[in-house]
Amino acid sequence: MSFPLSFNVLGWPPLDEAAMTRQTPVQKFYQKGTFTFGNRLSPEAFHAAPAMASPLVKGHEACPGCGIVLAARHVAAVLQLAKFDGAMRILDQSGEDAPKIFERGGDVLCLCYDTEGAGGKPGNLFAAGKGVQFARLHAIAYVATATVADLHDLENKLTKAMGLGGVRYLHIHAPCPAVWGTPPRDTIRLARLAAESGFFPIFEAENGVVTGSRRIRHRMPVTDYLGPRLAKLGPDDTPKLQDLADRNIIEFDLLPHPGEH
Repeated sequence: MSFPLSFNVLGWPPLDEAAMTRQTPVQKFYQKGTFTFGNRLSPEAFHAAPAMASPLVKGHEACPGCGIVLAARHVAAVLQLAKFDGAMRILDQSGEDAPKIFERGGDVLCLCYDTEGAGGKPGNLFAAGKGVQFARLHAIAYVATATVADLHDLENKLTKAMGLGGVRYLHIHAPCPAVWGTPPRDTIRLARLAAESGFFPIFEAENGVVTGSRRIRHRMPVTDYLGPRLAKLGPDDTPKLQDLADRNIIEFDLLPHPGEH
C-alpha cells in the first residue's frame, strides 16, 4: 500500500502543508539525534518528508504527552525518509488480530502501539502474551520490542525490519497519560521504568529465536513503574507482576554480564 495511508489508521483528517511549514524551530531535542523534540517532529523532518500532511506530524491538543503519537511520528519519519512502500499493518493492542496475520504469512510489516491500557490493568497485554508471544510462537521472520524511551533503538529495529522479508512485527511500548492518570511530562519516564524494571523487556528475535536484548542499566522494582495504578490493583496483583518482571529478566537475559558496562 502507499505510505500516506498508514497515517489514517487513527481516523484523523489531514492537515494542510502550509500549517506544517509554520512550525517554530526548537533548538533543544528531547532525545538527541532523533527526529523528535518533546512530542513533535523536527522542522528538518518536515522538509525531508513534505508529504506527511497528518496530525501525527503537527502537535495536537487532545492528549498532551501521548506516547502513541510520539512513537507514530518517529515511525512515520523513518518510513517516509526510507521511501518504504511495502505492505504494512497496524495491529490492535489487544492482540486479537495477530494470530490470523501471522498464520497467513506473506511479506508484511506489522506495528503495534502498546499503552498497557487493554482491559484497564497494567500487564493485560504484554503479560498475557498476545502479539509478542504469538509472533514468537509462529516463529515469524522478525519480532522486536521497542519503547518511546529509546527512539534510536526504535529507529534501528524499524530499519532492520524494513530490510527483511516475510512477516515482521514491531511491538512499541507507548504509555498514555490518559490511561495512567499521570502528567504528560512523565510519558518517557514511565516507558523507561517499564524497561528498567524488566516488566517490558526490550529484545529482538528471528524465526522464533531471541537474538539480542537490551541490558537493564539500573534495575528498578516494578512498583516504581506501576506508580499511580498501584491503588487500582488488588493485594495479590503487585507480587504477581513483580514475578512477571523477574521472569522476563531471566528469560531475555536482561541483566549485565560480568565485565559489561
